[in-house]
Amino acid sequence: MADLSYNDVQRAVQDSMRNMQSDIQRLVNDSSNIAQQAQLIDDISRDVQELHRYLTQIQPNIDTILRNVTDANDDQRIMTMQNDIQELKNRFASVEKFAQQMSNYVQSRYEEEREDRAYRNA
Repeated sequence: MADLSYNDVQRAVQDSMRNMQSDIQRLVNDSSNIAQQAQLIDDISRDVQELHRYLTQIQPNIDTILRNVTDANDDQRIMTMQNDIQELKNRFASVEKFAQQMSNYVQSRYEEEREDRAYRNA
């Protein structure tokens, strides 16, 4: 087996360093993307909560307006609108739950990446 020269060792170390630098840069980019996604999910969650609050606030007004309507189909319209409003509330609650779950997932992934980086740097 041939002896390794100083140049061979230096080249091997430089190659390894380049690979490690590209891996670290990829991790930095991934963690940055995850942080951006977490922020977007948090923004969506806030928007959904705001819509839910708005619908909750206007529902009594809609109920009052519907009671004042005089038509042969009043009761049917009221029931239909109340059902539609309840359906919207359920959908917003589902979207809000999903956004929270996604936010938790992204946050846990971000924490794992941070721990991995800390471990690799140690």
